[in-house]
Amino acid sequence: MLNECSAILNECRLLLSMVNKQSEVVFYKAQTTHD
Repeated sequence: MLNECSAILNECRLLLSMVNKQSEVVFYKAQTTHD
């Protein structure tokens, strides 16, 4: 049970970091296009 929870948590963390990187890229592109 505990192992399953930690595995799910790890997947969530991975997903979150991927989303964070993507949003950073999108934000950066949006900034550069405005200038």
